[in-house]
Amino acid sequence: MHILLINPNDLYRRRYIILPNLALGYVAAGLEASGHKVEIWDEHKENRSLDKFKTKLCKVKDTFDLIGFYFPTSYYSAVLQYANLVKSINDNIITIVGGPHPTIEPLMTLRDIKSIDFAISGEGEEALPELIEAIRGRRRFEDVCNLAWRREGKVIINERKFLNDLDKIPIPAWHLLKPDTYPLAPIGIFTKKKNVAPIVFTRGCPFGCNFCAASVISGRVLRHRNLKNIIEEISLLKSKYNIEEIQPIDDCITANREYIASLCNILIKQKIRIHWACTNGVRVDTIDKELIQLMEEAGCYSISIGIESGVQRVLDLMKKNISIEEIKEKISLVKNFSSIRIAGYFVMGYPGETLIDMQKTIDFACSLKIDRANFFNFTPLPGTAAYNNLNLKYNKLIFDKLFLYSIPITFGDYSSKALKRVMLKANMKFYLRPKIILGLLKEIKSIHQVLTIIMRVKGLIRRI
Repeated sequence: MHILLINPNDLYRRRYIILPNLALGYVAAGLEASGHKVEIWDEHKENRSLDKFKTKLCKVKDTFDLIGFYFPTSYYSAVLQYANLVKSINDNIITIVGGPHPTIEPLMTLRDIKSIDFAISGEGEEALPELIEAIRGRRRFEDVCNLAWRREGKVIINERKFLNDLDKIPIPAWHLLKPDTYPLAPIGIFTKKKNVAPIVFTRGCPFGCNFCAASVISGRVLRHRNLKNIIEEISLLKSKYNIEEIQPIDDCITANREYIASLCNILIKQKIRIHWACTNGVRVDTIDKELIQLMEEAGCYSISIGIESGVQRVLDLMKKNISIEEIKEKISLVKNFSSIRIAGYFVMGYPGETLIDMQKTIDFACSLKIDRANFFNFTPLPGTAAYNNLNLKYNKLIFDKLFLYSIPITFGDYSSKALKRVMLKANMKFYLRPKIILGLLKEIKSIHQVLTIIMRVKGLIRRI
């Protein structure tokens, strides 16, 4: 089959992070290994409007047998319109979705979006080639793992399975992703080098924070790639695409201390010079002095820590299972024994949190020895314990607003406007300090980073 995989553009043009889509890269590699011809269109990177996408697709409407879309929850309306457009151009094209939303809500996805033929509810590297075999009549749809499909108008959801052996799947199809063509707009904005690519070392998260869907999407069991496989991928990125920095997007890169320490030792021993930053968040209870020093020696220069709140009661509500004292102790440890820069992640407006609690979190953030702070509003993502506990009923418009920089609803005795003002105050109080401003100026590496900062500041101000 000739297959097109699409990373949709956000209809709201929320262009905070622009990175190669690893999920599509992995699926593409699996499809190519099964003998299929694959293309990837990153509409988000190209910032193409729906009309321009339509024009491009019309020129090749008879080329593709199957089109797949990456589907995060906040892109609900985008995926709906893209799929409708595909079917209006050529109804014979098979449409498939995969990603966070169909993984968590497969029934809703196929029930509500009629222009989607199939959904992959989970990992797709093996599921999608199996589905194509079923479409060709070579196996039963009932036997395709992680598949949601329709039979006589009824949605059927097959058994979900995780890939236990990650080395069975090829590395992402970097020749299709073309990481050297992306602008410098990665997670966290700031980088040490100008050529950056994401990478995954592990899948799964053994922790159960109420507000996070990581363990629901990736599983509670931590699964590891072979270290040799990782080194080969890093070497490829360096030699073929001139990548100088990687960003591991693991759910918790330090969850297995021995594993990450072994990777660091290999990077050091083989003198593989690559800069890296743990921007997806690290738990403080998974780091120690020796590990931090080893990570720095292996090229790590920055970590992001999921602090979430400065109030122990709120941390307990989140099921974070860390203490305020432990947060302070581990941040001081990183600063005292390394030169690694620290970004702190905070969640504001969690159910049960008061405006006074939020003020304490702001003061706590300013008291810590961290270099940057990200204040995110609480987002009730489907699949999380917090979402389930709230028993929310959402429509597609609200799904579109389930985004870290949007406040669709509040859960306390305060308004959305009040929460917006608190978050603006948090950013102003933290960043309008000479030492923080000076540190940020030293981190800027390109004009694109300056433009991204300006865009985020404008977005913050528009919340008011």
